Formats: sequence, C-alpha cells, structure tokens
Amino acid sequence: MQYAGLDIHKKTIFVAVKDQMGNILQQKKIKSQKHKIIKWAQNGLQPLSVLMEATLFTGWIYDLLLHYVAEITVANPVMLSSITKARNKNDKLDSKIQNWFESIRKQLPGKTRMQPQ
Repeated sequence: MQYAGLDIHKKTIFVAVKDQMGNILQQKKIKSQKHKIIKWAQNGLQPLSVLMEATLFTGWIYDLLLHYVAEITVANPVMLSSITKARNKNDKLDSKIQNWFESIRKQLPGKTRMQPQ
C-alpha cells in the first residue's frame, strides 16, 4: 500500500506519496481539475490510500477518487491541529504531515470509504 496526503485548495492540490517504510515516493502540485486528478490517480502508485483534510473543495475530489484508489480518509481539520498550529505553514508541510497521519489513519476520527475488492 502507498499512502498519499492531499492538501487541497481551490485551484491546486499538493500531493505527497510515501511507501509503507515511510520513504517519500512523490511530491508534486497538480491543478484542481478533474482530468488532472484522474491522470495523477491512474498513473500513480497503486494500491493507494489517500488522506484529505475536509475543506469546501473536498467533496467532489472524494467522489472522483473513489473510482481510482483503494481507500480514502477525510479528516477533520481540527484533529490535524499540528498543521494549523505550525509556525511555518506551507503546502509541502501540510501534505507531508497529512501523509504521515495517513500511515496511522485508523487512529484519526474521520470518514473512511474502502473500495470493494
């Protein structure tokens, strides 16, 4: 299983993907456009487990990714307080922290959808 943390904004998404050993496999910024997200998911590392922070833009991305990834977790941003309290907050830091949280996903309250095998 590969783990992806997505930091979602209106126009862009910063993505960080790591393997089970914690090695960063991918860090990139993609546009928040349906075809760009599908291209990333289809060409990405599989199987993939995704963590996203709940935002105004999370819903449609969640629905879209359901068809391309093994599982998705949407976390309450309040529970990701280490991101919101960080002094030097930036997109790379957000996605790295979310990526780390994905590896311990079962400990986070949130909405998880497992894809049927």
